[in-house]
Amino acid sequence: MTLATLKKAALQLPENQRMKLANALVESIPPHREAVTFEELERRAEEVISGKVKAVSSEEFDAGINQLMQGFAQKRKAQRRLAQRG
Repeated sequence: MTLATLKKAALQLPENQRMKLANALVESIPPHREAVTFEELERRAEEVISGKVKAVSSEEFDAGINQLMQGFAQKRKAQRRLAQRG
């Protein structure tokens, strides 16, 4: 059976059976080490709401990551220069 055939058959099921099937499929996928639990999401939301941490836009996040990566690259270049002199 192809995925397309399976999908077509699944979409013919009543809504409650599709929901059960979807839940079973999601539960069959092993969690990733990086997966965030519902409890972790709640904790993070509380930190933002309480003001303990500041939420940033995706643009601010990207800029911060870029700055961090540039810092790593500069440090790596400096280490290489030192190694070449040594």
